[in-house]
Amino acid sequence: MTRLPSKDLKKFLLASVVAVGFALTAGPSLAATSDTIQLSSTVAQDCSITVANKDGVLDIVAGTTNKKIADITESCNETAGYTITISSANAGNLEGTGALAGNAGASVDYAVSYDTVSAADLATNATLARSGAVFGSANGLYVTVGGSSTRLAGSYEDTITVSIAAN
Repeated sequence: MTRLPSKDLKKFLLASVVAVGFALTAGPSLAATSDTIQLSSTVAQDCSITVANKDGVLDIVAGTTNKKIADITESCNETAGYTITISSANAGNLEGTGALAGNAGASVDYAVSYDTVSAADLATNATLARSGAVFGSANGLYVTVGGSSTRLAGSYEDTITVSIAAN
C-alpha cells in the first residue's frame, strides 16, 4: 500500500516550489544595462558698469588738461562683446546755471578721454566697442577744458552718463 503525503507535507512542498519560482524570476538580470543623465546649465547675461567719482571741479579760467574725474570698472559676460557709451546732458558743454542760464557767453565746451577714446567733444555720444567678454576692466575718465580769462562769473554744470550694453 502506498501512503500519500500528509497535508502539511503537501503545503510545505508547494510553498518550496513557489519560493524557488520567485527566486528564479526575481533574481538579478545577467544582461548588462546602462542609462544616461543629461546635465545642463544656463548663465544669464550680466553687464555692469561702476563709476567711482573723483573730483569733478574744473578750472575753466586757467584751463584743465586731462583731469581724472572718475574711475570706471566695466564687466560683461557676453561673448559677442559690448559697447560703452559716454554722453553729456549738454552736448559736451558746461552750461551756466542760475542767473547765467541761457546766456550765450555762459557755455564752455570740453572734451573727454576714456581708454582708446581720445578728446571726444560729446556733441554726439562717444562709443567704445569691446569684442568679447571682459571682467573687472578699470579705466579712468579724463576731461580737458580750455581756459579763458573772460569767463562770466557764476556756476557752470554738465552731467556725463556712462552706460554699457551687450552687443
